[in-house]
Amino acid sequence: MSTFSRRDFLSVAALATLGGWVPRGFAAQAALKAPVQLVDAEMLDVRRGRKLRLVRDVIGDRVVVVNFFFTGCSTVCPVQSMALTRAQAQLGTALGAKVALVSISIDWFGDTEQAVRKFAKAHRAGNDWYFLKAPTDIVDEVRRGFDSYAPLRDNHPPVIAVGRAGAKQWSRLYGLPSGDVIAQEVQAWLS
Repeated sequence: MSTFSRRDFLSVAALATLGGWVPRGFAAQAALKAPVQLVDAEMLDVRRGRKLRLVRDVIGDRVVVVNFFFTGCSTVCPVQSMALTRAQAQLGTALGAKVALVSISIDWFGDTEQAVRKFAKAHRAGNDWYFLKAPTDIVDEVRRGFDSYAPLRDNHPPVIAVGRAGAKQWSRLYGLPSGDVIAQEVQAWLS
């Protein structure tokens, strides 16, 4: 488990609720539809030790849930990952051929392969939850496609994107959505 205290969680939740990270007019749980420009970047699948193309090999024809993280984060990243753990459990057999979870590291140097594997294990990541990393310039290009770029690692926007490769608009869940909300959004994409 991550070393994330109840106090840290309440502080982050309060900030998100106050609008620091949530677009005006949207609650932290509401999905916003927005365009995504996918980049078929080559990235390292840390847990499997192989290089994959983001769109061709990871996303493919599936509905995917994408977030950006770094293992040294003590605020939003562990909370979002806990929500993804819950969503993973709720999605059950849909994971695999129909759905994948994708967490992309934004800290090329700090997120060593060992640190990412430990982070994935702490969040009980299953086989269909990919932990990817690539050099900073490549990840920055991917983040820009999701409109999730921030020049400072610690200020990256807390957003979870849900969609599929051919869709012009993807769902974005800002702030700290629950695992239930993430799973419901995925189910909406599957129907």
